Order: sequence, then C-alpha cells, then structure tokens
Amino acid sequence: MKIIHGWMLFFGLLTLGGCVVTPEPINPEKTAQRVMNDIDQMFREQIPVSGEISLYEAMARAVKYNIDHRLKMLSQVVKNRELDLSKYDLLPRLAASAGYKHRDNENASNSFSVSRGVESLETSTSQDKELWTAQAQVVWNVLDFGVSYLRQQQHADKVLIAEEQRRKVVQNIVQEVRQAYWRVVAAQAIEQNLHTAIRDIENSLNTARRMKADGLQRPIETLEFRRDLLKTYRGLLKKTDELALAKADLARLMNLPPGTYYRVMSMPKNESPFAFNVQQLASLQLAALRYRPELREMDYNARIVEKEGTIAKLELLPGLSFTLGGYYDDNSFLLNQSWAEAGIQVSYDLVKLATIPDVNALQDSRNKLVNLQRRALSSAILAQMELAVRSYLIAKKDYELSLAATDIENQRYRQYRAQGDTGMAARLELTQAKADMLLASLDQHFQYAQMQTQFGLVVNSLGIDPLPQVVASHNLPALTSSMKRYFQEQLPKQLQEVLAEAKTMKVASR
Repeated sequence: MKIIHGWMLFFGLLTLGGCVVTPEPINPEKTAQRVMNDIDQMFREQIPVSGEISLYEAMARAVKYNIDHRLKMLSQVVKNRELDLSKYDLLPRLAASAGYKHRDNENASNSFSVSRGVESLETSTSQDKELWTAQAQVVWNVLDFGVSYLRQQQHADKVLIAEEQRRKVVQNIVQEVRQAYWRVVAAQAIEQNLHTAIRDIENSLNTARRMKADGLQRPIETLEFRRDLLKTYRGLLKKTDELALAKADLARLMNLPPGTYYRVMSMPKNESPFAFNVQQLASLQLAALRYRPELREMDYNARIVEKEGTIAKLELLPGLSFTLGGYYDDNSFLLNQSWAEAGIQVSYDLVKLATIPDVNALQDSRNKLVNLQRRALSSAILAQMELAVRSYLIAKKDYELSLAATDIENQRYRQYRAQGDTGMAARLELTQAKADMLLASLDQHFQYAQMQTQFGLVVNSLGIDPLPQVVASHNLPALTSSMKRYFQEQLPKQLQEVLAEAKTMKVASR
C-alpha cells in the first residue's frame, strides 16, 4: 500500500510540475514572418492594373478583392457550416463505451440475516478480479429534439442575416467607389493646369510684393490684389488636397498593393441614369422600408427571438426519453454475459413551475424590444431617404450653377487675353483671371463628383443591390461587364419598377 501511495505522490508532483505556465513573448522573427504572410495573402491572386481603370472596373475590383467584402463572405460560409453542423443535434444520442477493471484481491462480502441477527452465509464473491465490459446505447429525448429543431431554424435565420450583412457591405463599397472615383477623375482632369496655375500665382504674389515695395501701385490696390489672389490660391490648394485623398481611398477600396500607380478613365458625363424628384419621395421611402438589408436583418432577428420564446416554453415541459442499448460483461459468475435493455423515462423539475410568469414576462419584453428597435431603424431610414433625395437635388442645382460660373470665368479670361495689354498690372490681372477660371473648372468637376455621390446615396438608401441577382462569372472582366450593363441598362428599369411597386403598396394600404 505504501508503494502505491509513493507512486501516486510521484505522478502527482510530476503532473503539477508539467502544468506550470510561464509568459512567453512572441518571437520577433515570427512577427516579421506573419507580416510578410499577411501582405502576401492580402494581394494574392489579384489581376494587376493595366491601362486606365473605368468606373465599373473599379467597382468590380472593390467587390471582388475588398477585404471587408471577403470577410463578410467568409462569415456567411461559417454560418452555413454552423447550420450544417446543427443538423446532427436532431439525431438520437448514440454512446458506446468499453472498459477494463482489475482488483488485487477478491471482491468478497458476507451476508447478515436481519430477522435472526446472525451471519447467514460464509464469505463469498460474485465478481472476477479482472473484468471487461462494453455497451452501446441509443438515447432519444423528445424535448431535446424539439429544442434542437428550433435551434436549427435559428441557425438558418442567422445564415440569412449574414447574407443581408454581406449585401449591405457590397452596397456601401460600391457607393464609396463611386464617390472616390469621380473625385479622382476631377483631380486628373486639371492636374497639369493646376501645377502651372499654382506656379503662376506664386510668381504673381512675388511680383505684387515688389510692386508695393517700389511704389508702382497704390498700396490699397496691391493689398486687394494679393488678398484676392491668396483666396484663390487657398481655394485651389484645399480642393486639390481633398481630391488627392480620394485616389488613396480608391486604391484602398480596390485593395491595390501599396505604391501601385494607376489612372482612371475620364468617362463621359451625364447627370445620372435616373432623375429623382421630391414628388417621388414618399414612394422612395416606402421602397426603402422594403429593400434595406438592415430591416430585413431585423425581421430575421425577430424570428430568432420568437423561437427563443418557444424554446423557453418547451423547456418548461417534462422530459421524455427513450433508451435502447446492448451490454456485455465477461464476468464468469453472470448467467447472461450479454443482454439488451429498453426503457422510457419521464423527468420534470418542479422548480420550473415557479419560473413560468418570469419566462412569459421576459419573452414579452424581448418582443417589444425587437419591435421598438425596428421602428426606430425605420424612422432613421425614412429620414435618411429624405436627406439623400434633397441632397441630390441640391448637388444637381450646384452643378448647374458651377457650369454657369465656369462659363463666366472662361469668358472673363478670354476678355483679359484679348486686351493685349503687356503691362505689369495687366499681367497680374490675367494671372488672377486664369486662376479663377481654373478654380471654377475644378469646382465644376468637384460638384459633378458630389452629384454622382448623392445619386449613389439615394440608391444606397433604397437598399437596391448594385449587382444583378445572377452573374455569369465572377472573374474580373465578366464582373466589370455585369456592373456596366447593370448601371447603364438595368438600374433605371429597376428603379421604375421599385417606384411602381411602392405606389401599388400605397394604394393597397388605403
């Protein structure tokens, strides 16, 4: 016995010593390797940029290569795997086990007669020193089956939620690409003239300072000229900085490797593929409440909460289990060393009776919370839809005014050039006029980009997918063609259908 205790103490100390954990910092070499692996994985299997990128290629690249989109797609795959795995919870529990047991002495005992108060039998045993046992058992619980079935339906709803979340990510990515793309177009359109204009303005400012110092012009005139020129100069630099950031943002959306040089295609301008107006606002708001992914996600969440209440009520019922098993025991004293058993068992926790009012109250609160969250989100979407439509109309008006302003500045510059005056003051005024013309042109491009952004926000607020439901192929050229065909041909028709459906819903609600 002492030997056994000694060995037990030895193995106990050995186990405790092996379980001691000490902090171990990550090796710098492993960190460097992880960084290189991540960079390789982020940009692997991407088609390199060649030539100018069109709007639709930029959208296709963003949808295909953007990390956020790929993350949501993988999340959807995980939810599908969880749904597949939950199917096994519907099956009965099948357990199999086998074992071996050894004693160093006989498992013997005496018997005592209760009525006579004396030992009735001599010491005896009914068990071998060594035993082999095995069993296979099928257990099916009716309550667990019902709960598992409802859990599987919840997993199915989570798959649909993941799809709605992926839809929203695609919609946001396409909208962000539209916004960044047209700003990059604006930056490219005036970049050559911009550098020349900035250099001319800097030279003119230096000339004006010299004229003031030499007394060649009245101080007030010089100061007013420098003030106007500096105002134009600051306006050019501010707009340039805003547009320059757009190129980096577009590269991020397309998931281009750092340092990749690219240019975008100067696409023909049109106001928009569809003209929205205030009279359509009510129909657009109603359509947004139907199509927005966030509201559909809320609908699936409501179903999950409803099933959670049903599960809570099921768990208040008695448990009913059916058992069927086969058993084996090689004990030589047994008459039957193998046998089968079947049984039915009903169990119930009486304490659950006291929880029924609280369970019902909790489920009622959950339902109210989900409904209130959906109404709050619907209210926000209605406001967002109105803001998007009105912002689009404002941007459209600003663009029209910028066209007129550009035309005026062009005429003004041509008038100064036509004068042919070569004096110092005239040259400074010509520089100012040229800078004003360039600033007006830059503002025109900027306002067009704003109009395109606001148009995209209206479509985004509607919740309409920027891709057709069926895409022939997901390779980049095919995806680009699908994007182009959808925005140029299918989207206007879809918007007409959406508005028609909304009108039908309004008539039916009356």
